[in-house]
Amino acid sequence: MKKGFILENILSMFIISTFIPIMFNCLLLLKIDDFSYDLQDEIALIQLRRILSVSYDLQANDNCLSFIYKNEQRMISEVNNNLIMQKGTIIILCDVEDVSFVINDGLLYLYYRRLDKDYEKIVYKI
Repeated sequence: MKKGFILENILSMFIISTFIPIMFNCLLLLKIDDFSYDLQDEIALIQLRRILSVSYDLQANDNCLSFIYKNEQRMISEVNNNLIMQKGTIIILCDVEDVSFVINDGLLYLYYRRLDKDYEKIVYKI
């Protein structure tokens, strides 16, 4: 056997043994068991508040919210269990049911249901 062959094998085994724990940790990070929508919902509602703060002519019609944003009529409603802002298709919330918008005491409320749990969020102060 040649000396270079043994050195190459030892070096390659060292490199592999170094990367195995790193790869194992990376795979553990990719595993998502308990996905929580809470943080995602809060980020989405902050983005929605920003859009509504520069919009006007808000009208809540039970399961639909319409307003004018950047001089164009926009509408937010539930489509295929997602809360969608249309002109175009911008997904605001995923996996929601029974979405409704209510204006009460100068506040815009968003009600929705996800995974058999009801949510009530104050979206915007009018």
